[in-house]
Amino acid sequence: MKDSNCILLQNHGTVTFDKDLDGAYYKLEIVDAYSRILILAKQIGNIRPLDAAEMKELLDLKCASGLEEPRLKDGGKNFTCNTDFISRGDRQHWP
Repeated sequence: MKDSNCILLQNHGTVTFDKDLDGAYYKLEIVDAYSRILILAKQIGNIRPLDAAEMKELLDLKCASGLEEPRLKDGGKNFTCNTDFISRGDRQHWP
């Protein structure tokens, strides 16, 4: 996708993009931590992704703390939870 900055390659690893190496490394660390959390959560039971309202609430908190959130740059008019990380992956290959 044109708005993605992280790609998971099956049996290969992760590729991240940013304007500098530090930013790309930070994104790699985020993907790694998120993946570990998903693996641990999946061992407990089913994963319930956040719905669009719950996701927007979290992203609004992020903006309120002074962090930039590109998904809400237009005020969240076109925000959809369909770009959530879980919905992008092929779930049949997940542990």
